[in-house]
Amino acid sequence: MPKKRKAPARRGKPDIRKPIATQQEAPPFSPAESAGQIREILDRLFDGNAEEIVKTLADSGELTPPELARMKEVFRKSKRAKKK
Repeated sequence: MPKKRKAPARRGKPDIRKPIATQQEAPPFSPAESAGQIREILDRLFDGNAEEIVKTLADSGELTPPELARMKEVFRKSKRAKKK
């Protein structure tokens, strides 16, 4: 008996009735692993200069003024900022 072939994939518009995956899935990295990944990217692409990555994101429009304000608030409250 010959094997049944799968029906060809439908092409065209996506089925909008299907639910889109939500962001409730677990992140692929723990916060500590994420920090290490970010540090590695920062070191490789920006010579370890965090200011440059923020500037690049702001210049490209990826970082909005409200996001930057939230970042400033997080930094202000951070342990590192309090030590200075």
